[in-house]
Amino acid sequence: MVASFATQYHLFSRDIAELPYTEFYRLLAGIMYETPLGNIISIRSEKDNNVIKNFSPEQKKIRRDWMKHNSKHNNKTMDIKLFQSALKDAFGGN
Repeated sequence: MVASFATQYHLFSRDIAELPYTEFYRLLAGIMYETPLGNIISIRSEKDNNVIKNFSPEQKKIRRDWMKHNSKHNNKTMDIKLFQSALKDAFGGN
């Protein structure tokens, strides 16, 4: 995540740690696919089987691991709330 914030926003660990949660969340939501995190998100969210078929072995592993994780956590709303809560705890949000 730090690499993505550095790439897109020129922010580094120290800068990110000082961001208010709402600002961090806004920046995270705007991460572009050209960043390391954005690339992983695009791999995980790809739906086109023709694109998936042409993934590299590493991309296929990223997607397979994500799908395996999701099969264990069917309640996506709960996953989002847990993720948001973890971010709030990590960055001192209210």
